[in-house]
Amino acid sequence: MPFLCMTALCMTAASCSSVSEITPLVDSGKYQYHNCEQLSAAKKAMIAKRDDLKGLIDKAERGTGGALVGTVVYRSDYAQTLQELTVIDATARTKDCLTTATWRSNAEIH
Repeated sequence: MPFLCMTALCMTAASCSSVSEITPLVDSGKYQYHNCEQLSAAKKAMIAKRDDLKGLIDKAERGTGGALVGTVVYRSDYAQTLQELTVIDATARTKDCLTTATWRSNAEIH
């Protein structure tokens, strides 16, 4: 029993450092041949995946031993999804795609 507790404690402590800080999970050139429309579609898919994984992590943490399950099962996928979003955003900026950050209204303020 003490061995199991120590193993769980070590895994939880290890999960405190982000997986993205340890190793890159996504090729930075993965989306280089995508056009702006394809980048937008990929971003929408990654946002949906991120939200689903966050929901699963939150749900797992509510259960008994769920923090360990959430860490072991979902955290690496979640970190990879966040990196995918970063790469998509960087590629969209490089290609001068219209994004919510670069969008400007054509309405005038009086």
